[in-house]
Amino acid sequence: MGYPSTVTSKRGSYCRPRLPRRTARINLNGHECAKRRLEKAGIPYEAMRPLNRSFQPQLVNGQRAFALGFGNERVMALFQGLCLFMLLPQGFRNATLRDHVAQLMGMPCEAYPPGRMTYDLRRLRLHGIIARQAGSHRYQVTDQGMRICLFMTKLHHRIIRPGCSQLVDGCPKAPNRPIASAMRQLDRAMDQLIGEAKLAARKLESFVKILFTQGLLENH
Repeated sequence: MGYPSTVTSKRGSYCRPRLPRRTARINLNGHECAKRRLEKAGIPYEAMRPLNRSFQPQLVNGQRAFALGFGNERVMALFQGLCLFMLLPQGFRNATLRDHVAQLMGMPCEAYPPGRMTYDLRRLRLHGIIARQAGSHRYQVTDQGMRICLFMTKLHHRIIRPGCSQLVDGCPKAPNRPIASAMRQLDRAMDQLIGEAKLAARKLESFVKILFTQGLLENH
């Protein structure tokens, strides 16, 4: 267990627990495990660095940027909105992208203020998704950002979202729902297995009672 350290600030002194060295070793072992699994699957670990840069927290020239969480409504709206501007030679501005992102999130433009859009543009820029055009307030989607936005948008809209809808049995009147049908079969099989286990337990209990009544077993 780590020992606490005393931190002094303008608000006073307080104790902050120090993480044990074991935590760093666990993180390192997990990193090595992931690396070996990728290499075993024939995927070089170095090939995953651009993708990791896009979705993990970044520190670029002293500027921090939070991770772009895949599946997050706001992040997916940003990716989908950027797909509209990736082929424009003049790029796009804050206000142009902001209108589309607000519509994709199903909210009025006033609920998504320019300051929040500026923050999101900064995150996208530090993750290498977009680049700012020199001497202007316009942005351009990078080559890597183009691939990531297209792939993640199609993956989310065509696989993740429909699959999760079937997984939780949404839209029960939809005609083609193989995942929902498979999950119902799994539920029935589990219920049958549990019912058979309960039946076997009752039969065993009845058999033991018969043995006790006939004096073939003694209660110790």
